Amino acid sequence: MKNLISYRQTATLTMIFLAAASIALSVDSSETSAGKIVQKVAFVLISQEDIDALMDTPASPTASVRRAEQSHPEGPEIIVRKPEGAEIESPLSLDIQFKPKGSATIAMDTLSVKYKRGFLSLDVTNRLLKNAEVSADGIIAEMATVPAGKHLFTVALEDSLGRRSVSSLEFVCVDG
Repeated sequence: MKNLISYRQTATLTMIFLAAASIALSVDSSETSAGKIVQKVAFVLISQEDIDALMDTPASPTASVRRAEQSHPEGPEIIVRKPEGAEIESPLSLDIQFKPKGSATIAMDTLSVKYKRGFLSLDVTNRLLKNAEVSADGIIAEMATVPAGKHLFTVALEDSLGRRSVSSLEFVCVDG
C-alpha cells in the first residue's frame, strides 16, 4: 500500500510538471512601447475539431443560396497587415486595421469574423474579443493557433452611417 501511495504521488507530480511545462511553452513575453512587460498566451483561433464539426454539419432543409458579401464603396477600409504572405506558421499574429471614411466612425457592435469552409462558416468573433486587442482601430492578436492547411477568414463591419465592408484573409498554415 505504501508503494501505491508513492506511485500516485509521483504520477500527480509528473502531471503537474507536464502541465506547467506546456503552459510555459505557450507563453511569450514582450515589452510594449510603454516599457511594460506583457505576457502573451497562445489561444485557439480555429481547431481541427472545429473544422471537422463544420464539415459534418448537415445541410439545412431550408437552406438558401448565399451570395458573396459585398462592400459598400464608401464603407470603412479593412487592412490586413499580418499575417504576411500566403504560407505561415502557427501560432500566428493578426494585425488588422480599420479606417473609417469621412466623418463616420467604426460601429464595433457590427464586427464579425468568420472562418469559412465552402458554403459553411464558423463565427470566431468572440474568441478574438476574449483573446486579442479589439478596438475601433482594429484587431491585434498574438499567438493564435490554427491547424495545418488552407484557411479562409472574413472580417465584416459597418461604420456609423451603416456602410458595410467585408475583407477576406486566406493563407496556408505549413505547420499547426
